[in-house]
Amino acid sequence: MTYALAAALQQAVFDRLSNDADLLTLVDGVYDALPAGTAPDRYVQIGAEKVTPRSDKSGTGARHELQLLIVGQDTGFLPVKLAAVRISDLLQDTPLSLTRGHLLRLWFLSAEARRDRSDNSRQIILRFAAQTYDE
Repeated sequence: MTYALAAALQQAVFDRLSNDADLLTLVDGVYDALPAGTAPDRYVQIGAEKVTPRSDKSGTGARHELQLLIVGQDTGFLPVKLAAVRISDLLQDTPLSLTRGHLLRLWFLSAEARRDRSDNSRQIILRFAAQTYDE
């Protein structure tokens, strides 16, 4: 098992999302950590990750389960759902290039839409799994 590719995978996901003009018309930004001060009206935040071993006799690998949080101060779910659809398309349609190792596969696991009663925001948690291999 290796955790060595976690940073490279996060950077590839961040780059893909933060450089997509279509996604950036739907959200105010993509963040690892929110900027200080008032949060944007609608944003994507890279969330939790769980990594488990997937090594075999050919090399060192890992399965990453990652979460992306889409948050909006909208009165309904449609704007955050449109952003979630774009994110899903971006991560599944084109392979990601890692600065270290290889991404063998990335796939959608689940999504959860919810309303945060503390601030009345609409939120979607997207969960993806990725299989990586380190050379």
